[in-house]
Amino acid sequence: VAAASWLVSKPGAVMPTAADGAGGPDFDSELFKSGKLAMWHSGIWMFDGLQDVPFDWDIVVEPGETTKASAMFTNGAVVSATTAKAEAADLKTGFNRLVLP
Repeated sequence: VAAASWLVSKPGAVMPTAADGAGGPDFDSELFKSGKLAMWHSGIWMFDGLQDVPFDWDIVVEPGETTKASAMFTNGAVVSATTAKAEAADLKTGFNRLVLP
């Protein structure tokens, strides 16, 4: 309860308001790139858009009141067990192939 209360107290104080969030699907990345958002919770799929920002940025552990911890995010890639191109798919993804019956 304490963590949820802490989080919901932030909009408009130290994070974007609900109105800022209504600006469109990329409002958070645009606020970060323009220097108006100090911390941005996102993923590696957004790094390409940060190549030309006029400031240095880094990756850090998420803040916490009593315990510092990070969320884990994973992606899955699948290939049909009956595909004729299993080897090509394996090379393209760079992952070890798991074939299920």
